[in-house]
Amino acid sequence: MSQVTEQEIHTVLEQDFPDSKIIVKDPMGDGYSFQIYVKSDQFKDLIRVKQHQLVMKSLKPLLAERLHAVSLKTEI
Repeated sequence: MSQVTEQEIHTVLEQDFPDSKIIVKDPMGDGYSFQIYVKSDQFKDLIRVKQHQLVMKSLKPLLAERLHAVSLKTEI
C-alpha cells in the first residue's frame, strides 16, 4: 500500500468542499494516519455524524486502498 500525502487528501476534499477551511496533518509522519479538520457552510443544519459522513464519502476512494486511519473534526 503506497502512502498518501497531506496535499493529496487536501486536494480531494477541496473538490467536494470548495471555499472551506481544510487542514490535513500527518502527525506520525507515516503517510497512513491523518488528522483532518474541515470547516464548511455545507455542514449547516447537519448533526455531527452527518457532517462526518459527508467528509468520509469524499475520502472513500483513498480509504478503500491507501488511507489507514483518520481523526476527523468538522465545524460550521
